Amino acid sequence: MTSTPRTKPKPRPWQQGDDEPVSFGSWLRRQRVMREIEVSDIAAVTKISRRYLEAFEEDQFDCLPAPIFAKGFLREYAKFIGVDPDEAVTLYLSALQDLEPEEEESTGATGGLGRAGSGQDTHWLYHLLIVVVVAIALLAVFVFSFRAASRQRDKSFSNPPATTAQPGPSASFTPAMGSAASVEADPALSLVETPRPGVADSTAPPIRVTLDFKRNCWVEIQVDNQRRIEELRVEGESVQISAERLVVMKLGDAGAVEVHVNGIPYSLGRGSGQVARATIDLDTVEELTGPT
Repeated sequence: MTSTPRTKPKPRPWQQGDDEPVSFGSWLRRQRVMREIEVSDIAAVTKISRRYLEAFEEDQFDCLPAPIFAKGFLREYAKFIGVDPDEAVTLYLSALQDLEPEEEESTGATGGLGRAGSGQDTHWLYHLLIVVVVAIALLAVFVFSFRAASRQRDKSFSNPPATTAQPGPSASFTPAMGSAASVEADPALSLVETPRPGVADSTAPPIRVTLDFKRNCWVEIQVDNQRRIEELRVEGESVQISAERLVVMKLGDAGAVEVHVNGIPYSLGRGSGQVARATIDLDTVEELTGPT
């Protein structure tokens, strides 16, 4: 009984010729360099860690995440530099096989493949378990923080502290009902005087800024050089800010907020999804409303 001769495997790109590249990683790097593309450009567009991109090019496969994620990263890399993603993944898997110990002849092809598949599945399941545990932990922290903030907010609304009006002008930052928890609360910025009915408000601060939130947005606000407030505002909320001299704002999403200064619309000069910074002072008010 004669044995069927084994078909000689097709040479990989890095095995053809004597010149470089001499490995999968060097072949991949050569494809990128030929197209004059930098690793930093790929990382910036695909949002893939530069450490993983360099691990592909340096054949450091043990530094990569689980195979299911590594193949996804490699596909994005290949698309960016103009290489067929399926070909790149196939060559990557071939390179992985070349690194495995050659035990097929001593243990049998079936047994060797069984151990390799089992190790790969275990490696993938281990990383998946880590991702699930981290996600559950983050969710638990978020729920706990949200409930604690809600209880504190409800308590403050049901038992408002007695306050004594202080003489002289004061800057104010009035949070809307149902707002998210503040990272840094400042009592000096949380008081606001309500004018008495029938009495004209002759002491209205010269700068009045209103923020109307069309969707969730992170804000950072500093009034008259006092302590900075950082917090998350949600869709449908409205915030009123009063100041004597200066309001400095940083908004996580310029398209999520409508800004009015002394009742006049104020343009942030940035598009939706972009971070916007604004400094509103007495000169800004004069430009919008004209000299008083």
